[in-house]
Amino acid sequence: MDIDSKNFWTLADNLSMFHEYMTLQPPGTRRLLASLNMAISRQAFQSIQGFDERYPLPAGEDSDLSIRLRKAGYTLFFEPMATVLHTPPRSRFRDLIHHSFNQGRFSPKVDPRYVGDEGLPVLLRTRWVLVLVTPFLAAGATGRIFSNLSIINQYWRSAPFIYLAKIAWCLGAANHPVWK
Repeated sequence: MDIDSKNFWTLADNLSMFHEYMTLQPPGTRRLLASLNMAISRQAFQSIQGFDERYPLPAGEDSDLSIRLRKAGYTLFFEPMATVLHTPPRSRFRDLIHHSFNQGRFSPKVDPRYVGDEGLPVLLRTRWVLVLVTPFLAAGATGRIFSNLSIINQYWRSAPFIYLAKIAWCLGAANHPVWK
């Protein structure tokens, strides 16, 4: 994926959510793939019954699809040469935070179907604990993104906003329907 850097907020959203799928990342197997540039055979897609339509928004459905593909025995492979320019309709700070919140709210990491190595650790599966540790989780996630020198050298100005997006993700996860 190439990042659209014409709009700062689109750039921050792409970095926050899709940094693992940028063209500067090495090829190789992955636990999850984003559907923004995923290629999948019809047979594989149909064998797991496609996207789960219980996801009400474009948030978490591709992670769920990836998990089910892997559990069905398929290998997920990332190829950085399979490039798209991802230009989501998120061009304001508010859009970045809203998208991040929804990604957390509908994340398979909180879904009871994915307890164990797919989801949040047991300690974080209590709503109040998740809220309490949100600043630390957000800092860790932001740090992982910027541990890549190419990202930090090019996009360091977005770091504070990605941190806020990760806080929004955690607060969204704390509002996952499982806790309603």
